[in-house]
Amino acid sequence: MLEVNGLEVYHGWVQALHGVSLKVSRGELVAVLGPNGAGKSTLLGTLAGLYKPAGGEIILKGRSVTRRPPEYMVRQGIALVPERREIFTSLTVYDNLILGAYHRYHSGKADIRRDAGMILDLFPALRGREDQPAGMLSGGLQQMLAIGRGLMSRPSFLLLDEPSTGLAPLVVKEIMASLAALKKTGVAVVLVEQNTKAALKVADRALVVERGRVALSGTADNMLKDTRVQEAYLGRARPAVS
Repeated sequence: MLEVNGLEVYHGWVQALHGVSLKVSRGELVAVLGPNGAGKSTLLGTLAGLYKPAGGEIILKGRSVTRRPPEYMVRQGIALVPERREIFTSLTVYDNLILGAYHRYHSGKADIRRDAGMILDLFPALRGREDQPAGMLSGGLQQMLAIGRGLMSRPSFLLLDEPSTGLAPLVVKEIMASLAALKKTGVAVVLVEQNTKAALKVADRALVVERGRVALSGTADNMLKDTRVQEAYLGRARPAVS
């Protein structure tokens, strides 16, 4: 289990997170919703070790990993797929995947090749493109590659930051379906997403972050029915009172 208790994070003098808490269990998908600038990406970056919290605690599998560096977090089973994908466009698809397993490259090359094959099974649209430069892929394929690269580290917890940004609806649907399939393997997912409807369709639980604080939380089904979520994030107006 990944447990976050009272997380406080600053960017310079600006406080980005105010006492954020959440729990994520094995095989669970938790969606983190909210407006731009709410602190969602900061939350993921802190869990991945990119930002050092000023307060609170991050507990992974019963042990505190608060303020540990990114390379330590990867080895402990946390992988971040950043916003805008950040793939290496001049390298091939296969080389991008291999880089996701850099921390175990010298000790398990055969396992790494098998893992790459599993990624291609999860995202069959990438198969046959292994030798193609990643920069020549469409936006949707690049996002699949970015997720696949994250999975190559064999994470217990996969952190996804806005995977649907700039993608066509059919591609978004395909990526969300792959996340639903991923849950069945036991990998837990923390999904930051602006596409609230798509996120809640595949999530088990969700929380809404506003101005660095958790404003709402609950099961995905209950969040879909919550009028506050409907009005703010699903574009459904409150019925007029006659």
